[in-house]
Amino acid sequence: MQALKLISIPLMLFYMTASQAYKVQTDILVEANAKMQEHFKDFKKEMELNNQKIKSMREIEEKTKIEKELMTQLLHAQGYYAATIDTKIYQISKTNVKVNFFINPKQSFTISHIYLQTGKEIRAPDINVLDIKVNDLLLAQKVLDSEKTLSKKVEEFNCLANINISHQAVLDFKAHTAELYFKVADSPQVVWGKTYIQGLKTIKEKYVYRDITWEEGECFKPSKIKKFRSKMLLKPVFADATVQYSDTPINTNQIPITIELTEKVHRTIRLGAGYHSDKGPGFYGSWEHRNFFGMAELLKFESTVNQRLQNLKTTYTDLFMGNRNQSLIIQSELKHEDTNKYESSSWSSSANIRKRMNKHWSFQYGIGHYLTQVRELSKTENFGLLYLPVNLSFDSRNNILDPAKGLYFKFESAPYWDLFDTSTIFYKSRVDANHYWALNESNYTIWAARCALGSIAGSSRALIPADLRFYAGGGQSVRGYEYQSLGRLVDNEAQGGRSLIELSTEIRQKITDTYGFVIFLDGGNIFDQKIPDFSLPIRWAAGFGLRYFTSFGPLRFDVGMPIRKREGIDDSYQIYISIGQSY
Repeated sequence: MQALKLISIPLMLFYMTASQAYKVQTDILVEANAKMQEHFKDFKKEMELNNQKIKSMREIEEKTKIEKELMTQLLHAQGYYAATIDTKIYQISKTNVKVNFFINPKQSFTISHIYLQTGKEIRAPDINVLDIKVNDLLLAQKVLDSEKTLSKKVEEFNCLANINISHQAVLDFKAHTAELYFKVADSPQVVWGKTYIQGLKTIKEKYVYRDITWEEGECFKPSKIKKFRSKMLLKPVFADATVQYSDTPINTNQIPITIELTEKVHRTIRLGAGYHSDKGPGFYGSWEHRNFFGMAELLKFESTVNQRLQNLKTTYTDLFMGNRNQSLIIQSELKHEDTNKYESSSWSSSANIRKRMNKHWSFQYGIGHYLTQVRELSKTENFGLLYLPVNLSFDSRNNILDPAKGLYFKFESAPYWDLFDTSTIFYKSRVDANHYWALNESNYTIWAARCALGSIAGSSRALIPADLRFYAGGGQSVRGYEYQSLGRLVDNEAQGGRSLIELSTEIRQKITDTYGFVIFLDGGNIFDQKIPDFSLPIRWAAGFGLRYFTSFGPLRFDVGMPIRKREGIDDSYQIYISIGQSY
């Protein structure tokens, strides 16, 4: 009878080096197993990619041995422990070499028994909670997934200082079966001891204690430490976070915890510049303090100056308003706009509560006021508006300035009351949705799409302040048309409207890690009615752009051109230069 062999399920790491001089062609032939032939497709591509800088036959032979070992590990990971691999190297010419791998997977191994071994003091979970079952194929990933599941269940039923789980498989090569053993290492049952915080300079200790989910004397759970450290590293005020403890308590079953934190620099100054052919040169500056009162509060001043807009905006954010998933946001803004269609000077302020429902969803509500003086068509009006904004958003983008994948959705709405003319009441709502698809694994080709819909119900267009109506056209709207130039015109100047539609699709292609280009199609229009009138034409524009990628985001240069130019109104093209993608 063939002897049983004790093995450990392999964890695979593929790493290969690349060279040149010899041209090496690789063929992998798998006998009567289409599934494994498919598995080796990507492996073959990786091999050929790394076979471009081979300098000698000796190097080819050494590399072939390494690749054979990696193939063996891949076969084992899929349950083929009796597989054989034969190799043959052919030197076709002086610099052309062919390497053939002949693989016979043979029969895959299944699991005949599963055993769980633990110490006497450890309360063991039921073996049925594991991801892998008797008669399943012996797949490496399923075994590792079962280890993770077992680790969670052991922690749930115990108070272990350290959870260490290992596995072994005993193979029967005659029956092509395996006995699978999971072993939970001995560890004392302990409780949380005192928690000590070190390294803080300007941040108050109670800010850290807010995120500590354990209490002295409670059952010890190591996973709580991992979750706590992850939270600290995600906070904008910490550069590093370590948690130290001993898993062998002396004379007591309590484990003291030492938290070592390193603070980031809390103040930042940002300066930026851009150019839009419809707005001229523009400048942006901001100053922010991310720990204003010692509890990671954010105070930010920012200003934008260009030919059309000058503003000064202040934002205060308390990230912990009652609980860790709720923030207080207070904003105030002084703004002056001169768009050729209207000129306005305004002061607005608002206070909002933002609730983070989960990783992606958030909901915001509040109260605000908007005082504005608007001069439009030689008529000057004053408005004093009270509004109640609500905002629902979803954000799964992987990067705000240069997203490669994910979805961004935002719905915002507010009723407005004019305190100077109580008969004026209107409701302004807008929905934005952006989606990003990576068309290859390298994220070098991105397809982006955007849609926006807006509506103002209640008062007529004439009673709505000009600076609160909807406008379209420009670098963040419909590229190719002048800033706020779409919709109904009076003396060739857009007057804004009560509803809006904007559409865009864009292909973003990286050439290298530093340079790239885009091609895009934008469309949109403004309507007098509260609902977009789809019988009226959408104004379309197409264009292209260049991208220069930096550590702080891409630099953007776009050229947009109207597809059907309005004579005497639209220019042949518009140019946009700024930081970040268009959306």
